[in-house]
This record gives sequence, C-alpha cells and structure tokens, in this order.
Amino acid sequence: MISRHATRYPSVGDTQEITRIIKVLKSSNSAAVDWLATYDNVYSIRRGKELDINGMREFYDYGHRVSRSYPDLLNQVVDVDVFLYYSSLASWSKRTAQSAIAFQTGLFEASKSLLNLPLLRDDTPLIAPLQTLFFENGTNVGQADICDRWITSVENNPATTAESDSYLNQFVSLIASRLSQELGITLTAIDVEAIFTGCTFDITHHNRVDTFCTLLAPEDIPILEYHRDLVKYYEYSYGNELNTKLACPLMQSMMTNMENAVSGKEDYTRMDIKLLHSESVLFVEAFLGLFKDDQHLRADWSQQQIDNRKFRTSEISGFGSNIVFQLLSDKNNPTAKFVRVLLSERPVTLPSCDSELCPFETFKSIYQPKLNCSFAQLCN
Repeated sequence: MISRHATRYPSVGDTQEITRIIKVLKSSNSAAVDWLATYDNVYSIRRGKELDINGMREFYDYGHRVSRSYPDLLNQVVDVDVFLYYSSLASWSKRTAQSAIAFQTGLFEASKSLLNLPLLRDDTPLIAPLQTLFFENGTNVGQADICDRWITSVENNPATTAESDSYLNQFVSLIASRLSQELGITLTAIDVEAIFTGCTFDITHHNRVDTFCTLLAPEDIPILEYHRDLVKYYEYSYGNELNTKLACPLMQSMMTNMENAVSGKEDYTRMDIKLLHSESVLFVEAFLGLFKDDQHLRADWSQQQIDNRKFRTSEISGFGSNIVFQLLSDKNNPTAKFVRVLLSERPVTLPSCDSELCPFETFKSIYQPKLNCSFAQLCN
C-alpha cells in the first residue's frame, strides 16, 4: 500500500492566506460576511500541516476495515509473536508517522481475535514496527524535493505554472470581479483562491459550508477545482515526463515482493505499508498510466473537455488516498496469479489490462521495462 497521510491542518502558507482573507473580508459591509462576527479561526501557524483528530480516526477506521476484509493475510505476516513479514514505513513528517500508527492500531486491534497467536492474552497490545525515513533518504520512495532534475525542470521551471496562471487570469478573475461587486470591496483572483482554501478546510475539519463556502456560487467550484488540477497536473503528473518516472523506486519494491511470492519464496514481505504524501500517490498513478487524458490539460480547453477529463485530484489524491497492489490466486488453479489494484479501496482497471484482475505475467510485461531505472539516474 502506498498512501497519502490522513486529514491535516492547512500548510503554513494556506494558514497565512486564510488569516489574510479574513481581514480583507472584514472590510466589507455586506451581510454576506456576517458569519465572520462569530467565526473562530482555528488555523494557526503552529498547527501547520499537523494531523487533526479526523485524520487519526480515518486511518484507525481504515485499519479496522482491512483487518476484517483480509484476516488470512494478517496471520501470514506474524511469525509466532514477531512481525516477520510485515513492513511499515513513513516519510520524515509527523503526519505520515501518525497516520501509519493510527492505521496499525486499528489493523491489529481489530484482528487480535482473528490471529492464531497462542502467546497473546486479551489485554496484550500488538505493537507493530514502524520505520521512518530521514528527509535525505527519500530516494527510496521517489521523493521529488531531493531530486535535482525535478527541482530544476519542474519546480523552478516557469512553464510548470503557465497553464494554471493563464486559467487563473482568465476565469478565476471573473469570480473575483463578481465578488468585488457583491461585497463592495476589491478582490483579486488570489483572494478568491484564499476563500476557496478556507471553504475546503472548513468542510474537511468541521463539515461546515456556512462560512467561506457561502461566498462561492455552485458554478464557481468546478472552475476553482480545475485551476488546482492544472497546478498539480504539471507539478506532479503527466504535465512533465519526469513525473511519470519518479515512482520507479516504489514500484521496484512492490514488484520484488510480488515476484518473491510468485516464485514460492518463504521469506518475503507479505504486507508492505508506505505512508507518504499526495505527490507520491500522483507519481504512482502517472507511472501506471491511470487517469491519463488523451491530451495535456490546458487553460483554453472547452468546457466539455474540462467536464470530461479523467484527471481530478479531488478524486485521486485527496487526504488519505491510497493505492493498494494485491496479488491474488485462482481458487481453482492456485498457480494462476492475478494483480488487482485498489484506489482508496475501490478496484481500478489498469491500462492494457482487460479487467480489474490482471494476470501477473501481463502486469509484469507492461511495467517491467519501466523498472530498469534508478533514482540517481533520473535525478542527476
């Protein structure tokens, strides 16, 4: 499993933008911002990007669901009282480590009654191991911000933001003009983005749509979502060819585990958990060819093209999004192996595979040629 961490507080930058736009909106005399009189801004810099209680519960519950769905697998990862065939890794951040701990707590707490462990008492907690990476060791998981080539050709490349900037100036600015007239203050496209940020985090943290969201019309939301998709598409996905290759280390590890299982080796990792970030999920999806549109996303796309696009970050890389690779056997023919990929617990059909169950040899023939790579070669 390769997963983004669970729900968190806004980044420091987003926190500052929410605080700034609150001050701007308070200068309006419109009744549309009366909610600000009692609004409690809980988004402080000291909480920037920290996991919140919703996120902890999300992954705890997810662990419970996995334990109920795959009880036989859990018995295979524990050898007497040792987690011999289980691997869990989190990136350098607290939010990924906390997400992993929440998942493992739910996973093994719910499965205690299912595990065949003679030494286990009812009051004995199962403490699964968790390895965390130092920032500079991110080569093992394809971490973009230690990849010199990515920093140069993507992050610091003006072309990366050309389409999103163009769309912002053409369409988000129209929302700003309308809101300026309605509220009697001058707002920019950047201000609208800040309002949308406040809206999304109030929904995420408090399930509230009666604050920032009230300023946006229903037709504004798809515009703002597409703008953010343009940003992520070129920064972390198909908009730059390098992004389709950076998941190579993650996929190499996954393929090795599968090949060991298929070949009948005894000592191999049966369950491999990696808690990372949104870009990690997007890199893997791009490596697999999932959610790829026929053309690059553009600012001048028609509304029909925008509406019919496959690449939607709200559906494929939100908080807690995860990609699970399952190696399955045919009950009637145990030697026949199949790969099934789940995106946030729902099966997806891989390109070049005819169904959700892809024969292992077909899966291997599709992706093995892309695995002859190294992070160092990609990034230097």
